[in-house]
Order: sequence, then C-alpha cells, then structure tokens
Amino acid sequence: MGKWVRFDTSYKSYVRPEFAYCEACGKMIPKDAWISDREGKGISFCDENCEKLYDFMIARRKKH
Repeated sequence: MGKWVRFDTSYKSYVRPEFAYCEACGKMIPKDAWISDREGKGISFCDENCEKLYDFMIARRKKH
C-alpha cells in the first residue's frame, strides 16, 4: 500500500526541475504522486490504479 506525496512546486523547483514519471504509464507527475515501496525502494505512480496496473504487468512478466 502506498501514500500520496506532494512534490516541491516552488520557483526553485522550476529552475532545476526534477520531475517524476509514473512507472506504469509513463505520465509525468509534476505535483502529487502515489509512492509505493517495491523491493526496498519507493516507486512513483499517477494514482492507485497505476499501482495496480504495475502489479499486473510484473505478475504477467513472471509467468512468461
């Protein structure tokens, strides 16, 4: 289970942007991300649905 994290959206963050991308769909996440721990590291998603999609894709890869 993950949690919502708000990224820094101050002026400094736009001068040197460090955007996150959803690990499931690839969409850029400029403000709020759903962060979930996988194998000891935090992985960012757009929302809970993308986390479920990611889990589905990983399970499918392990079958083949």
